[in-house]
Amino acid sequence: MKFRLGKPPINENINLSEWNLLKEPKSLIVTQIVTLPIGLICVGLIFFILHYFKGINLPKFGVEYILAYFLMIPLHEMIHALCYPGGLLSKDTVIGCWPDMFIFYAYNSRVLKRNRYLLVYIAPFIVLSIIPTIIMLFLDFKSDLLLLIVLFNALGSCVDIFSCVLILLQVPKEGLVVNSEEKTYWKVVEK
Repeated sequence: MKFRLGKPPINENINLSEWNLLKEPKSLIVTQIVTLPIGLICVGLIFFILHYFKGINLPKFGVEYILAYFLMIPLHEMIHALCYPGGLLSKDTVIGCWPDMFIFYAYNSRVLKRNRYLLVYIAPFIVLSIIPTIIMLFLDFKSDLLLLIVLFNALGSCVDIFSCVLILLQVPKEGLVVNSEEKTYWKVVEK
């Protein structure tokens, strides 16, 4: 695994002319704006469920908010990276920060089956938002820090959820998916 400052790298392992570009918004800023309602809906649903069934409220603003945010980001990206072949030990895995776009990312240059890519995208939402919500609901466990991580992650997962929808709508089940820079490509290999 490598760390990178700046946009995701160009994938030099593939010939892009042989791949289909996934139809998605033209810029990351537009993607973030378009997907924000998805994140807000996820946050709203999770908070409503926890508040309605367990009486859990948001804590007063303080250090926990900042701590939760800065804990959530590396955890979220490491979960993405762990889902790639070889996980954090793979030379093909990059965890990066792109300050110009205000984003953090996990990137891998390997070609993966469609369903593996879906797992890569959705895993942080499941691990950091869905599972802790279930734990707080059924085990009567309350933690302000955990609640904030759950909510920040649900909001931060909006682009991942949107990407899953785009892949499900555009890439056949037997398709292969790969990234180069911030773009996603797919193709079906004939047998």
